[in-house]
Amino acid sequence: MNEFHPKLEEQIINFIGQNSRLKKKIAGFLSIINSTYEQYDEKLSDNSGIVAKYESTLLDKGILMHQNQVLNNEVQLNNFHLQQNKVQISNFEKLSNAGSFQFNLKSGIMINSNQMSKMFDIAEYEYNIENFTALFIEAKLINEAIVSSKLTKSSILIEEIQLINEKRFYSINGEVISERGEEILQVVVKDLTAIKKHEHELENAILKLEFYKSVIDQTVILTTFNIDGKITFVNDNFTDIAGYTNLEMIGKNFDFLMFDSGNEASISEIIESLDIYDNWKGTIKNKDKNGHIFWLDTTIIPFISDEKIKKFISIQVDVTDKLLKEQKVEEQRAFYETILNNLPLDIAVFNKNHEYLFVNHLGISNPETRAFLIGKTDYDYCKQYNKEISIADARQAIFDQVLESKKQLEFTDKLLGKDGKDVYVLRKFFPFMNTENELEYMLGIGVDVTEKTEQSIQIKESLIEKDALLGEVHHRVKNNLSIFLGLVEMQMKRMKDKNLINEFTEIKNRIISMSLIHEKLYKSSNFAQIDLKEYTLDFVKYLSEFFDADQNVKISFEMDEVFANTKNTVPVALIINELITNSYKHAFVGVENPTINIKLNEVNSFVELSISDNGIGLEKDFESMQLDSLGIKLIHIFAKQLKADLEVVNENGLSFNFKFKNETPIDLIYSVN
Repeated sequence: MNEFHPKLEEQIINFIGQNSRLKKKIAGFLSIINSTYEQYDEKLSDNSGIVAKYESTLLDKGILMHQNQVLNNEVQLNNFHLQQNKVQISNFEKLSNAGSFQFNLKSGIMINSNQMSKMFDIAEYEYNIENFTALFIEAKLINEAIVSSKLTKSSILIEEIQLINEKRFYSINGEVISERGEEILQVVVKDLTAIKKHEHELENAILKLEFYKSVIDQTVILTTFNIDGKITFVNDNFTDIAGYTNLEMIGKNFDFLMFDSGNEASISEIIESLDIYDNWKGTIKNKDKNGHIFWLDTTIIPFISDEKIKKFISIQVDVTDKLLKEQKVEEQRAFYETILNNLPLDIAVFNKNHEYLFVNHLGISNPETRAFLIGKTDYDYCKQYNKEISIADARQAIFDQVLESKKQLEFTDKLLGKDGKDVYVLRKFFPFMNTENELEYMLGIGVDVTEKTEQSIQIKESLIEKDALLGEVHHRVKNNLSIFLGLVEMQMKRMKDKNLINEFTEIKNRIISMSLIHEKLYKSSNFAQIDLKEYTLDFVKYLSEFFDADQNVKISFEMDEVFANTKNTVPVALIINELITNSYKHAFVGVENPTINIKLNEVNSFVELSISDNGIGLEKDFESMQLDSLGIKLIHIFAKQLKADLEVVNENGLSFNFKFKNETPIDLIYSVN
C-alpha cells in the first residue's frame, strides 16, 4: 500500500490533534482505508499475475484475429462473387424464361430463386412443395416424380405441364446433389409458352404450306426450267395433260410442246423479256403427245437468289374448255346477233340503269352510233347528237313505268317519217326479273305497223260507213213496216167481221214486234246485238197497254241483262208476242188476280226464257190440238229456229220454258293509239 504524503500527513495530524474525538474517528476510517488498499494491492498483484499468464494467449489471439480478418475479407470477396453469380443466374433465368428452386429432401424446405418467385408469385422460402405443385393441372404427376426422386435419389424430367386456368406451359428438369452432407433436389422450371406458341404457329404454317401445295397440285400445272429454258421439274398435272412421262420431259426445252401458231412469243423471247422484277403472263397453245391441241393460261416468274435469276417457275392453268366454250359462245352470239339484226324489228336491251346493252341494225343503222350507245343512256345519245332532251325524258318515263309495274308495256308510237308521212311503230317492253324480283334487264322491241295501222284506219272508216248504212237500212225497214202497218190498220177500219179483225190484230202485233227490233237496232251503236231485257220490257209494256183495258193483269219480271244476236232476237220477239197475246185473250176467264211471270237469264252461254200465267191452262188433250192452233204452231216453229229445248207445263196455269245457245258474234275492232 502506498503511504500518504508526509506534508499532508503532518497537516492532518496538526489539525486532528486539536480535537481528540475527531482524531479517534479518523483513525478508525483510515484504518479501514488502509485495510482496503491492502486488499486491492493483493488483487492487483493477482491480476498482474493473471495478465502475465495470459499475455502469451492474447498474443496468440491477436494472431488469430488477424487471420480471421483475412478470412473475413475472403468471405466478403466470395460473397461479392456469389452475389454477382446470383445476378448472372437471375439474368440468365429471365432471358431463358426459367426459374429454379432447391428442395431439401430431408427437411422439405423449398428455396426459390428470385425469378422463380416472380414467375409463380410465391415466397422465397416454402415449407410445403405441394403449394407449388397445386398450381398445375398435372399436380399428381409432379408429386409422384418428387417422391420417386426422394426415394431413389434420381433426377426428374417432365417435358410439359400446364397451369390451372391459364394456357401457360412449363417443363421441369431436376437433379439430386449433395451439399453440406444433405441431399438437395436442384430443379429448373422453364416457361415453354412462347416455344409452344411458336411451335403451334410453325405447325400451322406447315399445314398451310401443305394445303397450298395440295391446292397447287390439284388445281395448277407447275413447271420449273433453268435460265437456258431446260425443264427441271414438272408436276403430275402436266404429265397428265401432256401425255409424256416425267423422264420424257425433264431436260427438254420448255417450249417443246408449244404449237407452231397461236402463241404470243417463243420461250427464248419470254426469257429475254424477263428480269428480276418482271413476270410474264400469256396463253400458250400446246400439242400433247397424241397431237391434240390444248391451251394453258401461263404465268412465268423468275426465282431470285443473291439478286440473280437462278431459274424460272411456270404456273399454268388448263383453259382449253374455257376457250372452247368462249369460242362456242362467241359463235352462238354471232349467230343470234345475225338473226336479231335481220329480223324486221328494232330491238334494244337495257340494264337496270337504262343503259344500252345491245341494239340491232334496224334500231340504229349507223354502226358508229350503235357502238357509241353501248353502255350509254338516251341522255348521252341526245347530248352526243344534239337531240331534244325531251326524247330522253319520254323514254326514261316509259322505262320507269315498266320498272315500277314490273309488267309488260305495249303502245303505238306515231312518228314523222323521212318523207313527211306518219309512221306507226308498235312498241313493247318486257322486264326480266331475277330471283329477288329485281330488274335484271329490259327488252324493248319495235314493229313497223304503218301499213296495218293504215288498213285499220281504213277498216274503221269503212265500219263507220257500214254502220251508217246499216242504221239507214234498219231505219228504212222500220219505216216500211210502219207503212205496211198503216195499210193493215186502214184495212181493219173497213172490216165488220170481228173474227177477221182479231186475225188482223194478231198480224199487226207481229209486225210491231219486228218493227220494234229494227227501231232499237237503228238507235243502238251495236247492230249485231240487242239487249233482250230492255226489248222485252218495252214490247210487253206495249202489249199490256194494248190488251189490258179492264183485266188488270199483273206482270212480274225476273230478268238479267242478256245480249242476243239479231238472228235470235226476231224468233224470241215473236214467241213473246204469241204467248203474251194468248194469255190476255184466253187464260184469265173467271180468274181473280191474273198474273203473267216473265223470267230471263243466261247460264254458261245458254239463254233461259220462261213465260207463265196463273190462268185456266189448256185442255187435257192440248197436244193433239197443237196442229189446229196457229199460235202453238208458230211457237214450235220459232223454238225450232232457235234450236231451243221447249218444256210446256200445264199445271196451275200454263208455263212455256225455253233454253237455247246464245251464239254471240265476235266483233273485231281495230284501234290506233
